[in-house]
Amino acid sequence: MKSKGAKTKKNWDWVKLRELAETCSGTTPPRGRGDYYGGNIPWVKTGELTDGEICDTEEHVTEKALKETSLRLLPKATLLVAMYGQGQTRGRTGLLRTEATTNQACFAILPNDRFDSEFLQLWFCHSYQRLRDQTEGRGGNQSNLNGTVLREEIVPLPLPEDQRRISARLREQMAEVERARVAVQEQLNTVQTLVQSLLRESLKTKVLHKWRIPECLSEITQGIGERWNEFPVLGATRAGVAPAKEGVGKNPGRYKPVTPGTLFYNPMRILLGSIAMVSEEDKPGITSPDYVVMRGIEGRLHSTWFYHWFRSPDGAAFIQSLTRGAVRERLLFSRLAKAEIKTPSWQTQLQVVEQFKEVKRLQQSLETRLAEIAPLPAALLREAFRQQI
Repeated sequence: MKSKGAKTKKNWDWVKLRELAETCSGTTPPRGRGDYYGGNIPWVKTGELTDGEICDTEEHVTEKALKETSLRLLPKATLLVAMYGQGQTRGRTGLLRTEATTNQACFAILPNDRFDSEFLQLWFCHSYQRLRDQTEGRGGNQSNLNGTVLREEIVPLPLPEDQRRISARLREQMAEVERARVAVQEQLNTVQTLVQSLLRESLKTKVLHKWRIPECLSEITQGIGERWNEFPVLGATRAGVAPAKEGVGKNPGRYKPVTPGTLFYNPMRILLGSIAMVSEEDKPGITSPDYVVMRGIEGRLHSTWFYHWFRSPDGAAFIQSLTRGAVRERLLFSRLAKAEIKTPSWQTQLQVVEQFKEVKRLQQSLETRLAEIAPLPAALLREAFRQQI
């Protein structure tokens, strides 16, 4: 999709940033000076740069801080670029919609009548990965962006009216993409609540069965004999099944099989939600002897129903009741074996499990759609600047 400004690209000038605009960075007033903080002057940190607009900030400084430190009050339409910060922060931008100051990690490009700040922000968004790659893997502080690198950045300079036209068209397109993303995310959020709704409804049936855990769950304790090296070692995380970092130890026969339909958890981490279930789509594996491995007894407790119940608020309350007073809050199988749970009929469980599958398919479809939407803003930027790269 071409922007309306594409036809003017052959007339673009290219200049170094230091030739185009005045630049500076900020500072962090001494934290021990309470009279420097809590004023009404916005003070921007790099974590607040998310390629959007900045109308207010988490922290504010006082007039005294502005007078007694090297802070500079920046005008509206100043473009900020993060020189360093955690994770994906380095290279992110923010466009001031209010007068503000910044810390030393923000590189400020002050506005003038030669360029449109929104257009320049889009250029830096387009250049995000390239700028990061320029300073990646050099070690030490060199992995950060700095004023020297950024001032030497060569930026496009179409005619001012073309800058404004290109910026307006791009932002309109990106807003459309964002609306689509939000709509899909809202659908996904709704779908993700369906499992808990289905669980609650299944427990509202007139007939509920009360089982002691040993009557409806069996613990698998046998090892996997000579075939241990044919299977991956799996662990349990908040998200479910994941490859474990550990390898098979000296006693492979102690490792436990985890095939479709089995659940496993680490007694030391159960309150963190580290229970997993091997689904029908997963390949069989083995897990550490430190894990408790269980399977629902057919006709009484379906493993899939129990897995989702175990991770529900009711399941969390159940876990806490069993771990209260235990050393390090461990969910020992000996305690679990004495517990009782209520379940709907086997037929109801089967029906709910089929509904779980439908929910999962819908969730996967929406997640695929989100994955398709995610690269669209970058694609729009690439197309807008394509002929000039």
